[in-house]
Amino acid sequence: MNSSDDRSAEGREGLNRPSLGGGGEFSRRFLVHWNDCDPARIVFHANFIRWMDEGFTDMTRARGVDFVALAEADPCFRGAPLVDVHCAFRAPARFGDMLDHRIAPPEF
Repeated sequence: MNSSDDRSAEGREGLNRPSLGGGGEFSRRFLVHWNDCDPARIVFHANFIRWMDEGFTDMTRARGVDFVALAEADPCFRGAPLVDVHCAFRAPARFGDMLDHRIAPPEF
């Protein structure tokens, strides 16, 4: 968030807003559970979007961003909305697979 933007800074003086970008790549590893799969026994496509959102949350928490504290400190705080998603399905994921999720956030 640019502190020179009067609309975003108005009424928020002194609020510490950590940067979500930068810091290099973030990675996490997780297990595909039975309930992630569809009747074809592969991961239901919407779960990939859910995992991307969970990965964002894990990354921001690992980098010290506390959305609960930010919301409590500023009633106008609305979090970090997901505004664009791209996902290319290259191979099916199946029950029992361990997935590696890598996030390379841009600088902003």
